[in-house]
Amino acid sequence: MITLSDGMTKTGYTLASIPVTASMLGARGGGANATAAISALLAGSYPHVLIDGSYQTDGNHTISTAKKRVECLGGSALILRAPVGTVTGHHPVIDIAADDVLIDGDLTIDGGSHAGYQASIGIRVGLSTGRRRKRPTIRGVKVRNLGLAGVMALCVDSPTIEDIDGYNIVTPTGGEFGDTVYVAGVRKPIVRNIRSAKCKRDGVVLTYTGNLNTTDVLVDGVFADAHLDNPSAGVWVEMTGARDPRGIITNVVANDCLVGVAATDANSEIVISNVKAIGNRLSGSSAGNVFGVQIQSGRLDNWYIDRYNTALQLEPNGEFQFALSSQVGSFATGETVSGGTSGSAGTLRFQHFEIVITGSTVDYELGETVTGGSSGATGILVDFFANVLRVLPISGTFQAGETITGGNSAIAKTANSATRRIYVRGSAGIFPAGETITGGTSGATAVIAAPYQTPLAIGPGTLMNCSTDAVVVANVVTPASLSLSGIRGNTQSHGIRFNLSVGQRLRKASLRDIALKNSTSIGVAFRVTTGGAIDEMLVDGFDMTEWVGDGTGSSITAGIVTRFIGGNNPGLQGTSSVPTNLTVNTTLSGLHNRALCHNNGAGATRTHALPPAVPGLRIGFAGVHATHVMNIEPNGTDTIKGGGAGKYLILDPGERVTLEAYATGSWVVSATVGWAGDFEL
Repeated sequence: MITLSDGMTKTGYTLASIPVTASMLGARGGGANATAAISALLAGSYPHVLIDGSYQTDGNHTISTAKKRVECLGGSALILRAPVGTVTGHHPVIDIAADDVLIDGDLTIDGGSHAGYQASIGIRVGLSTGRRRKRPTIRGVKVRNLGLAGVMALCVDSPTIEDIDGYNIVTPTGGEFGDTVYVAGVRKPIVRNIRSAKCKRDGVVLTYTGNLNTTDVLVDGVFADAHLDNPSAGVWVEMTGARDPRGIITNVVANDCLVGVAATDANSEIVISNVKAIGNRLSGSSAGNVFGVQIQSGRLDNWYIDRYNTALQLEPNGEFQFALSSQVGSFATGETVSGGTSGSAGTLRFQHFEIVITGSTVDYELGETVTGGSSGATGILVDFFANVLRVLPISGTFQAGETITGGNSAIAKTANSATRRIYVRGSAGIFPAGETITGGTSGATAVIAAPYQTPLAIGPGTLMNCSTDAVVVANVVTPASLSLSGIRGNTQSHGIRFNLSVGQRLRKASLRDIALKNSTSIGVAFRVTTGGAIDEMLVDGFDMTEWVGDGTGSSITAGIVTRFIGGNNPGLQGTSSVPTNLTVNTTLSGLHNRALCHNNGAGATRTHALPPAVPGLRIGFAGVHATHVMNIEPNGTDTIKGGGAGKYLILDPGERVTLEAYATGSWVVSATVGWAGDFEL
């Protein structure tokens, strides 16, 4: 019983009742400090507690009771009061340090004036070191005026973070984050229904910080508005060092952020879909990096991008993943790995064992050290799914048939198979299956059982009002495949621009069913430093017929595209710049079907050999260089109608012809522009 100040009125609470409320423990609203009462409520062993009002607190409250339910009364709030002295970095208002904790209801966490709380976090679960927390749920929280992050999850297993409303999460000078939701090293995160406005950086961040893999991602429903810094994004995925993150990022709306969605260094199987990004920062930052979507791998479907410098910045990373067999020795991370047959070479960035197990169905603890009973090999468990373990090697080589035991959990499982996998980047060549690779430092050798690369596929989407380019393909680290299809819209400069530097190489590029309007420059442009290459390119259904200014179709320099496959491309009809520029004597192949070839390089007469005439082939030629004559020579005994057997056709500057094969061995001139009908005498 508590006697109140009038000396007469008495009240009382039974603390055994469920739930226990903050007011039961002495918390008072109206501006009073409730730090002690809120700490007792959250740190106590009560399984079900209720924050039942608005309280001022110093924060840094720790939940250490497993399966605790924290319910928040409608309109409840924790407001950080002005602190005394300096508050340490990464200062959480609520710190979850137990498993299966639920925070649910209508709670506002407000940093107030920021005084002393520049490093504040609304709710933090888990730490980058120590035991991983499991299955936290954080739902229905408003985070306001904080320093680092609204909700932060670090090295947590299966968190659910949903219905979070973030406002003015402003990283201080020299700070680290500034995000509404920050997720690092988390397994199977579900992040849903996030609103983020006027934050310093990102709405949702998914990252890997060198601890444990972030895998099986689901992000559904992010609205980011008017973020302030560079970089800032609606959703930012940065998986440096993580392997094979899988999952879905969908239903993202980003207004006035420097990037709508960014997925960097992911090497992932993440599908990004239903993205709407609208920005008004066409001038960009000092670096000018203003992209609607910036991704390196995975798939992008169903997007609308309006008013960005570049709608899509595509950076295929083409990282090789090898399953190995017949291994001798241990490869070392960071060393150069070279292929004995192909001569390809790249840097080994990551390696792990993939162990298929039988035996106990009890899960290990992620992050614990596991040991092979026969081999004595050790490694750190970074992921598991179904009956597959992924283990970072520490020493030795795990073997099939041995018992694997966890160092913390003491759980024993039998290894049915153990496969070493390594990840290599930075190769200008292509590693084939079956060749032997060698480590330059370790001297280890192994046979590639199966190489694997994650492709980059861009599905249907609409772009509008891009101030520079619609699509830019750049920073191609190693051979990779790229597919663009079903793109509609307009751009104020280039349509699709490829930037490949020395040693950068695209294995296959496919452009299908693309219609872009109002381009003031080139439809498909290649700015490639000598040494960059595209092995094979398909262009089919590319329409840029409605140009503005001097837009001229497509420019591809000879030697860059090894094989060009053309289709029905009504927009590629320019006379000064057409798909394939032949500056040296060239032997064409059937893969050049429907290509348009020209001679915009310096030189005199050049002879270009046609492929064998087969019904269905069509190739166009345009002599555009002022001093460069083109001799178009049939193959073997083939003929060009109008000339004698084996006689070549002559194109002088300004002349143009289209050749089609309707029968085997015979070409017909089906269209001409200014051609005088000249053949070899």
